[in-house]
Amino acid sequence: MKTNCTLFVCLLLLAACSASMAQTQTDPSDESNPHKWVSYVSEAAKFKIKFPAKPTESSEVQEGEGGPSNVYLAEYKGLLLYVTTYGNSASHITDAKLYLKNVGNAWLDANSLHNIHVLKDEEISFKNNPGRFVVVETQMQVVRARWIVVGDRIYYQFVLAPKRYNAPASENGYEKLATAFFDSFELTH
Repeated sequence: MKTNCTLFVCLLLLAACSASMAQTQTDPSDESNPHKWVSYVSEAAKFKIKFPAKPTESSEVQEGEGGPSNVYLAEYKGLLLYVTTYGNSASHITDAKLYLKNVGNAWLDANSLHNIHVLKDEEISFKNNPGRFVVVETQMQVVRARWIVVGDRIYYQFVLAPKRYNAPASENGYEKLATAFFDSFELTH
């Protein structure tokens, strides 16, 4: 079965390049307090999520096995890089769990050049929709990524964080802030 695996295979390199983009930063104390974060609502994609401040929006076309797909991004760079994306698969997703396995594996393979260490790679469920959650670390960063499939739409969020020197894996990369970002995601349909 062909799946559109290359869709949403965002690389650490892409994340690192995005992290260098200039953006108005919020006060670090505001970023460290998720209760002060602002809601970002996508009426078209029927979801909302909270960012430390207003995110920058963009879109791009990604080529996949099923053809090109438009992918929409919202990102904010402060102390951490927070990104949420969504797009519709160019081909019908008949087996969401297999699709997620292929996307996650392609993401891990594409990032293997960055000497990643996989800390977590698991199937999840989000409001009865299949998902996958991955946490990897490099020498300098921790990336937490999550994919959720709803019909033929794929939601993808990730948080890129600097790694704290000699911190236990559970504390590496500002887990509390990343968790707050993921937990603020809601479907609104």
